Amino acid sequence: MASTDFPEVSQSDVEKYQRRGVWISPPLFNKEQIAKLREAVQSLQRGEKDSDGWGWSGPVSHAKDAKHMFQAVNVWWVNNTIREAVTSPVIGYVGAKLMQVDAVRLIHDQALVKPPLGTNGEGDTTGNFGWHQDFSYWDWIDTDNLCTCWVALQDTDLSMGAMQTVIGSHLWGYNPASSTAGEKDLAALRERFTPEGAEWVEEACIMKAGQVSFHHSLTYHGSAANISQEPRVSIVSHLMPDGAAYTSKGKWNRMLSLMGPGLKHGDKFGDPIFPKIGQVNG
Repeated sequence: MASTDFPEVSQSDVEKYQRRGVWISPPLFNKEQIAKLREAVQSLQRGEKDSDGWGWSGPVSHAKDAKHMFQAVNVWWVNNTIREAVTSPVIGYVGAKLMQVDAVRLIHDQALVKPPLGTNGEGDTTGNFGWHQDFSYWDWIDTDNLCTCWVALQDTDLSMGAMQTVIGSHLWGYNPASSTAGEKDLAALRERFTPEGAEWVEEACIMKAGQVSFHHSLTYHGSAANISQEPRVSIVSHLMPDGAAYTSKGKWNRMLSLMGPGLKHGDKFGDPIFPKIGQVNG
């Protein structure tokens, strides 16, 4: 699904990601691929699947007049087009380069649609995604060197409720109370999560269709309403280093149920539930 041409990821790019906690790629998907992916997400919204198994899902349908975000997880289990994209070796390669590891595995994916509210929706918080750290949902993994890869399926600007990141916030450390994506008051969360003496610098991920933003699992991020006339559609890959293991020190997560009985602290994540999708060499 994704281009077979791997983009150059320079040492300067890696250092920028490590310093800022976010890096945006050149386009990795072309117009034809983007059109197919948008249709795949729409099919999910209609409740359609290519297979029956689904390890963890969001809603299987979405009302046309809904104001809330459509969110489905582990879509790669049931949609062939999205599986090819979120497990793309290109995404895996870039992720591994930025994370400075030899190879990566998929934690899970997402399909997201932020409905258009138009200009009358300004100030409506229904579709807000609260400031949060992804690691607060993944602290059952024994490293916070994890990466989220957000694929824009249209040109995306701030009016569409573009994802915003807080630059350098991954250097503040982990806050176990940051599992707040479902909260709507962005200003209150900003006040809660800004460490004393730190500067909260928001930057919107303004992207062309097919570009991918990569952010660290400790980078605070969130988004506001889509006040444009078009839905904001995206798919997401979440990555961990090959060799990462389960730690019982974290919170329980429904993903762990997929590993079956007998799960023990130190068990490594592997195929088929957490597939290897890319590596730097070989």
